[in-house]
Amino acid sequence: MAPVVVRRISFRRGLAAHAGIDLPRMQGFGGDTAWTSVSSPLRHLLNHPDDSGEISADQARELAPVLHDALTALAAEDFDGLWGPDSHNGRAGRDRVALLTLCGAEGLPVIFI
Repeated sequence: MAPVVVRRISFRRGLAAHAGIDLPRMQGFGGDTAWTSVSSPLRHLLNHPDDSGEISADQARELAPVLHDALTALAAEDFDGLWGPDSHNGRAGRDRVALLTLCGAEGLPVIFI
């Protein structure tokens, strides 16, 4: 179970760093900075539990291209294999982008269970 938790944290940290978000300062990650202060659409994913709630279709449409661009940039700068196309983060990211794109196009929320 521990490797899954580490990967989720690594995924969030990488995306946050790419977007210029200091994750440890954010609410829910040990800090007191409100997510409403973040303009990046990545906030919809970063400030969301992995196992409950939903992202609206509008949020999915906003988030999908930004997530795709972030993943592409992280893969291009990848020196330790964490973001390459065959890595866990690379595969998980592509899956998330595909799901967000589909749900946004169909007008459906992304439901986390």
